[in-house]
Amino acid sequence: MGKSTVIGSVSIQDVEISTLADAPTLPSSNLGSGTISGVDSAQNIPSSRMLSEGSALWRGLRNTNVTDTFTQVGGTELAFMSTTTNIDIAVKHSMSPNSLLFKIVNHSFMSIGADINWLSTFPGEGEFLYPPLTYLQPTGRSASGISIKKGREVLNFTVVEVQPYLG
Repeated sequence: MGKSTVIGSVSIQDVEISTLADAPTLPSSNLGSGTISGVDSAQNIPSSRMLSEGSALWRGLRNTNVTDTFTQVGGTELAFMSTTTNIDIAVKHSMSPNSLLFKIVNHSFMSIGADINWLSTFPGEGEFLYPPLTYLQPTGRSASGISIKKGREVLNFTVVEVQPYLG
């Protein structure tokens, strides 16, 4: 995991978010009435646009820790894998005491999941779906120690950047 140098924090309603200097680039995002600032907003793109090489998608997982084995060799998603162009959605779906966010960087147009925004009950989520047996290979960029304080509860986030390979 990367080192944990805190570069700033922002208050979002009753939630305080700390970010790390070595965290993968996170897009601007609105959570409630606040904004996570100092990050690249180009990642929050409408899903109706064709994603291009190097575009990032996000996947949030609740109560999940990344293992040393995964960070070294990666892993395979056995079921369909839902992702989003909007980091807000990934964060909301993963809020728990141990949250994991995958930043999925597409190395070519052939590695981008299917845009299913037109099927979604919530079209604003910018959902892209990957098939079963998608292999996620870590790029070596990760950050841990990102914490969100919500009242008395502390939610810990780990961000791992991965490249997808379709099964």
